[in-house]
Amino acid sequence: MAFPLANLNNAIRSDFATEEHADTCQQLINNGIPEAQVSMVLTNLWTQTNEKEKIHWATRLEEEAIAEVEAETCATEEEAQHQKELDKEGTKILQEEHCKNKGNFAPVKHIKPPIKPIILPSQNALQKLKAGNFYELWYFTNNGPNNAEQSGTCA
Repeated sequence: MAFPLANLNNAIRSDFATEEHADTCQQLINNGIPEAQVSMVLTNLWTQTNEKEKIHWATRLEEEAIAEVEAETCATEEEAQHQKELDKEGTKILQEEHCKNKGNFAPVKHIKPPIKPIILPSQNALQKLKAGNFYELWYFTNNGPNNAEQSGTCA
């Protein structure tokens, strides 16, 4: 059944006593309906038909609204599913990146910088150790290289 595009609740009843409806009135008179009742019969028929069309119109609007809601819900669900897939893919890529570059993702400890400067052993002491020679442990403390620098002697 084809539905009109206009809202049937705003339909205006025609005046069935005009010349426009004279043929219809004449047919009813020929079928035995009294002339005084013809206009009333046509008005009642129009009203009944309009009421049925209003019901069909309202039903159609409800079905369209339900279809729109279902379409929106379906679209929202599809978008959510797509977002979940993207999140899973992003998580997987991030995990692979963590495995490949563990050093880049190592946690950094938040500590205060040292108050005293760190003194490294002299190059002379390191060379003797690499050569396998004996060197006193005292030279590997902070006091050892300081004393060596102040005294100007290197062992």
